Order: sequence, then structure tokens, then C-alpha cells
Amino acid sequence: MTWALDTTPVPLARRCRGRRHRLFADEAAIGRGGSDRDWRYGCKLLLSVTPEGVVTGFLLAPANTEDRWLAESFFCWRNRKDDAPVNPLDLPRRRNGRPCVGPTGPVGPRWGVGEASGSAYLADDGFFGAWWQSHWREDCQAATLTPKNCVGTTAPWWRQQHHRRRQIVETVNGWLEEVFHLPFPRARSRWGLLTRVAAKVAALNLGIRLNRLLGRPGLAFATLFNG
Repeated sequence: MTWALDTTPVPLARRCRGRRHRLFADEAAIGRGGSDRDWRYGCKLLLSVTPEGVVTGFLLAPANTEDRWLAESFFCWRNRKDDAPVNPLDLPRRRNGRPCVGPTGPVGPRWGVGEASGSAYLADDGFFGAWWQSHWREDCQAATLTPKNCVGTTAPWWRQQHHRRRQIVETVNGWLEEVFHLPFPRARSRWGLLTRVAAKVAALNLGIRLNRLLGRPGLAFATLFNG
């Protein structure tokens, strides 16, 4: 079985207000993301999603954190909850000779990653990297596949299949935003933010369960709550 892995923005305030925020310290930051690639002040949410749309794990980090650092904590804690993610100083230097920059703030919650499943993960090119993918496979027992990994004469076909199977996480991100109001959750502390995001993820999974019990498509949220 393959699960989809992706990040989506969780804006907490408009960019102009984020520059003079008072509620959060390094838990949030100004970053770029989303389908419109716009700048926002807030966090970045990592989701692991089954082919049916069920969210099996999540993590939050400041919006300017690279996707691979979210995946590092996610895979590390899924493998063993007491493990520590890799230290940025232990990574190979970049091509320009500069050291890698790690997370810009706290990543968590540790209890949100869920349990290891043995499934492979389909991710976008933000998670690509020979060192990273080898490390996740060997040390965290987590295999990842990105479009850049599809090479050879059959690469176009594999990339098409990859995109088709990853589409489910884009759908889940859309429902979280439109139905469960993920953006601007009105949290005033980190604990409040984690609680609200966890509640929205749990509500999505509960909605899928209710739809199945009613013999409906799992992601038919529009008519589940308005019908």
C-alpha cells in the first residue's frame, strides 16, 4: 500500500499583521506555500493520507520550515517515539559549501505522527534528496517516492501514476480548508493551535467514517453536513 505525503499552509494572520505579531514566538513564521504560492504568517501542516482519504498522522512547524525537516521528524517518531531527528550539523554540506539549515522553530506534536505502517509514501519534489531518502529508508524504515525518482524510458508513465495516486492528499487539503476551516483557526497559544488542528483532523476522519456507515462516498462532506 502507498500513502500520500504533503504539506499545506495554516495561516494564523495576514502577512502584514504577522510582522508585528504578539501571540507566538518561534512557533510561527512568514513563509510561502499553498496552491497560489503566496506569502503568509503561520505554520505548515504535514499530512499522511491513505488512498481513501483518512489522515493517519500530522505535524506542525513554522511556515518557513523546509518540507524535508517535517518529514524527518515524522518518519523518525513514527519509527520510534523516543528517537531524535537528525542534527543539521551532521548533514552533508550543500554544493556551495554552506551547512544545512534546520527547522526554524518547534516541530510537533510527537503524538500526532501516528504509528508506523510499513507503507511507502508518495511525495512531491520538495521531499526529494538522495541522502534524505536513503536515510529515511535505512534508519526510519520509510520509503519515499517523488517525481524526480521516476527515471528511464517509462518515467512519463510512472510520473502520471504518481500524480494520480497523490491527488487524494490535495483533495483532503481542500476539504480541511473549505469545510473544516483550517486557515486562521483563531488560536492564541501553541497548545491551542495544536488542539484545534488535531480536532479538525479528527473531524475529517470521523466524517469519512460516518459516510461509510451511511453507504456514501467517504469524502462526500458537502452533503453530509448540509443534507
